[in-house]
Parts: sequence; C-alpha cells; structure tokens
Amino acid sequence: MHGIIMIFFFLVPSVPATLGNFLIPMMIGAKDLALPKVNLLSWYLYIIGGCMGVYVMASGGVDTGWTFTTPLSTHYVNTHVISTAMAAFIAGFSSVFTGLNFIVTIHKMRCPGMTWFRLPLFVWSNYAASILMVLGTPVLAITLVLVMLERAFGIGVFDPTKGGDPILFQHLFWFYSHPPSTS
Repeated sequence: MHGIIMIFFFLVPSVPATLGNFLIPMMIGAKDLALPKVNLLSWYLYIIGGCMGVYVMASGGVDTGWTFTTPLSTHYVNTHVISTAMAAFIAGFSSVFTGLNFIVTIHKMRCPGMTWFRLPLFVWSNYAASILMVLGTPVLAITLVLVMLERAFGIGVFDPTKGGDPILFQHLFWFYSHPPSTS
C-alpha cells in the first residue's frame, strides 16, 4: 500500500499539480489556467480515487505491490486488486486532465513577448511532465483495466494458459515510467 499511495496518489498527481496550479500561471503571466472546469474535474477525480484508496487500506489492502504484477494480481491473491486498480485508474485520469490543462495553458496563455526560449525552467519541466502524463498515463490505465477484466472475468490477456502473455503486462505497465532491470 505504501508504494501505491506514494506513486499513484502523491508523486504523480500531487507534486506537479500542486506546484503547477499555483506557479505556472504566475510564471507565464496568465491570470489562471486555461481550463478551470477541467482543473476542477481533475481535483474531483483525484479525491474520488484517493477515497477509494483509503477504502482499500481500511478494508485490508492489496498484496500485489504497487506494480500489480501478473499473474499474482490476476490469479493468486485474494485481496482488493480490482478496487485498488480502479482507484489508481481514476487518479491516473486526474493526472491526464491536469497535464492537458498545463499544455493548453502554456501554449495559449503566455503573456506577450514570452517566447518558448524565455520560459522559466520550471514551466519547461512541467510542460515535459504534462506531455508524459497525457501520453503515458492512458497506457497504464488500459493496463489496469485489463488486469481488472482478467481478474473479474478471466479474459486471459496476461494468462499463458488462455493464450495470453504475462510479459505483455510488463511492457504495458513499464511503458509508463521506466523499464525493469534486465540483469
């Protein structure tokens, strides 16, 4: 549970979103973010995902580790894999909406004279992180949905006895952040 909370509910959504929401508009000379309703939706999704994560902790947790490694998460453990994956899925889309909002804000709301090469390094780093969130998080989300479907309905995407491949899970999951060690 420590890894799930640390990665899905603190590092990924809160650090860029908290600092970016306050600092990006000030640094580019905008009054607010470009899409305030999307920003609010992102906050609500984060709260819903966080509440689901707290529910999972209070009801016994999950023992797959923060990576939901298959076939452990799809066959062998009897803990709250589906509700934990759903909580991470919802929190992930909170990050996608935040990243989309930052990209639009940086593109469209810079003050006159603020060219790309005059942007502060913090804005550039949030811009890069936002692109990674928008492009990488949906892959992780689909991976978690496939884990939930395999767990609930036995569809066999990652199960070798049904024609699936557990290595496919590693490729999809680690596309999000970094590849596993090969040595």
